[in-house]
Amino acid sequence: MQPDQQPTPWAKSTPPRKHKGANDIRDAALAWRDLGASPIPVRTDGSKAPAVLWKGFQSEPATDEQVGEWFGPERGLGVATGVGGVELLEFEREVEWTMWCQAMVKASLSDALRAICDGYLACSPGGGYHLIYRTDTLDGNLKLARTAEGEPIPRYVERGDGDDFTVKKSDVLIETRGVGGFVVVAGSHADVHPTGRLYRRIRLPEHYVRPLPKLKIVTEDDQDDAAGDSGGWSARVLSPAPERLHFVNAELRETMFALARQLNQRAPKTQSGELRPERSRSAGQGVAGARPGDAWAAVTTWDEILEPHGWRRDHSTAESDRWTRPGKASGTSATTNYAGTGLLYVFSSSTAFETGDEKTYTKFGAYAQLNFDGDLKAAAKDLAAKGFADPMRSDVDTREQRIAQMAVEAEMRMEAQELARRSRASRDMRLPPTRSMVDAMNSPLSEPAQLVDGMVIGEGITLLSAQNKTGKSTVGINLVKAALEGGDLFGQLPTHLTDDAGVGVWNAEVSAATYEKWMREHGVDDEYAKRLQFFHMSGYSVDLMLPIWREQAVAWLREHNVKLWVLDPLSKIYRGDENSATEVNAWWMALREIMSQADVPAAFVIHHAGHTDDDRRARARGSSAIEGDPEVVLSYRHGGKPGNFPPDNRRYLSGVGRIDGIVSLTLDYETATRRLLVDSASQGFAADRQVQDDETVARAALKLLDGPDAKHDESGAWVSKEQIKRADTGLGHKKTLECLGRCVTQGYVEIEETTNGKPDKVRRGPNRPR
Repeated sequence: MQPDQQPTPWAKSTPPRKHKGANDIRDAALAWRDLGASPIPVRTDGSKAPAVLWKGFQSEPATDEQVGEWFGPERGLGVATGVGGVELLEFEREVEWTMWCQAMVKASLSDALRAICDGYLACSPGGGYHLIYRTDTLDGNLKLARTAEGEPIPRYVERGDGDDFTVKKSDVLIETRGVGGFVVVAGSHADVHPTGRLYRRIRLPEHYVRPLPKLKIVTEDDQDDAAGDSGGWSARVLSPAPERLHFVNAELRETMFALARQLNQRAPKTQSGELRPERSRSAGQGVAGARPGDAWAAVTTWDEILEPHGWRRDHSTAESDRWTRPGKASGTSATTNYAGTGLLYVFSSSTAFETGDEKTYTKFGAYAQLNFDGDLKAAAKDLAAKGFADPMRSDVDTREQRIAQMAVEAEMRMEAQELARRSRASRDMRLPPTRSMVDAMNSPLSEPAQLVDGMVIGEGITLLSAQNKTGKSTVGINLVKAALEGGDLFGQLPTHLTDDAGVGVWNAEVSAATYEKWMREHGVDDEYAKRLQFFHMSGYSVDLMLPIWREQAVAWLREHNVKLWVLDPLSKIYRGDENSATEVNAWWMALREIMSQADVPAAFVIHHAGHTDDDRRARARGSSAIEGDPEVVLSYRHGGKPGNFPPDNRRYLSGVGRIDGIVSLTLDYETATRRLLVDSASQGFAADRQVQDDETVARAALKLLDGPDAKHDESGAWVSKEQIKRADTGLGHKKTLECLGRCVTQGYVEIEETTNGKPDKVRRGPNRPR
């Protein structure tokens, strides 16, 4: 089958412009633009990255004026794929490229292969091959073939500073660049690629389209005398930009991709219909315990599954049976039973099956896909009705039906519980107050009370989001002691709990012995201890969404006259999905309902912070609804990175919410007494973090100066700034150099110029970091 020779739908009405020379990058860019493509300038720093913000040119090419401004002799040239129907088929190495070409010839597509290569075929500096053509069947970027798991191939060597070099590897063998993609093309400056070599446009010799024993790639650098070995083709130098791009129709493109997918080396990971190959179990019709899909697959061939849906056997090999999809005259669209697995692997995207290097189908999975749109339950039910199941078990006794019956019963219980909750709520219903704006002006309500000035609201919920390993329970312990004794929290913030009020702590964080030990270490006078009650929940399933537990909570809080309720932590008391706003909001409503019925004005809830950011605020883990309901949200963190252990005893507390003047404090943690006191010497998180980073860099520099990599001259030991940048400080290069500059000011190090006037020699300073 040969491709349609229809006119290119993106062809321009104007003739191609005449270009000045093969090495003029601006002319090459304009030539690509005349072809309907979108040329993009590329940096010459070895990154292969666009030199402009190119996303806006993924739908419309740049103008002649923009192209004229962008391109000069020291530029690279790229093309935004997808624009004008342009698509790239890329081969990472010559092995797969040669095998694919041979497969195209065997599929009687030698003329199509020659025509595509006559448009644009290039050799990349890394040893790969680029085919660019036009199509009206565009996708995004696709990976068609990859290496075996954990076995990437080396592509090229990237040189670094001095004698350093890095071997760049890839696990992709063949891929495409379509909509949203980008590719560097021939004509670019050599410094575009990290190897310092050129992208070269090449031609496909006749060796690739007729069966000769030796294959050879010919580039624009080959000499004219090579013509004698190439069957008479001309070795004229090719211009960087093609005069035209070949149009690839949908059918040809599908075949090209299918042949590429057949070169995939990665073992499939997922099987539709089963968790393991069928050959690993012996089950057939009438076998006790057999599932319908297993029993049916044991007595059914692939011919019986595929042929009724238009699939035809193409041919068989020692490794597998090969199939041609419906509507296609010949060629391999899928294989079955590769290496004896009994599985279906599909190469063509024009079928009911999914393609991909990690997707296969069992017989039952293929049956479900072809007959029930992938619905495995419907397929199993159909096969069971046809007699493929365990004859010793009735349908009522099957596991699936028992689970379905239990699910219905559970749903009925939930509806009954909800009905009972609403019935109780109607008996205890209280109407919210109704006021007019005149009431608001003439009789203004008082501001909400504060349990702790500037920190904990007295009528509502305060949420503390604490970074890992900060000692979040310690904050609760300090709050409990200060509130009971009527003292100042952290030695500074006045508390306002009445003398007869109780404090209730629901501890789900640690064992009862551990929490009570922490409380004793912190110290509570005997006269106040009787007002403090613990509810230790570790190891117990407490769910406040259940009516019975809400009733228990109300009774417990009332019994102990609790006016401050501490819940530590939310994640172990809340039983729902932290990432579901619906479930989180329902839990907050249940908590407030308990507080209202038990006459508890204030709750202090402790929660974990997420580990996804490194700013000054410890955000609550989970849905935004976790922070959306409480009146006050406090952030509590240490001076290190999220997820790490604290670098010192300093802690940082800040907050937002519905009371004015929420505190922003630095606290000092006393390990022995678990006391948190305001650290007046701190200048805040940012300043403390900067001091910590400076001292980290200073210590790294002094360690290098004492190590074997230090150099020595008449003035003593020294190391370069580059050595310090590469040291294991946990900081980026830019931040390391900023810290190094401050280390000079603080006298930790000294920096002097080298013989060429470059400030690079780092020596010891008179001072030492902590």
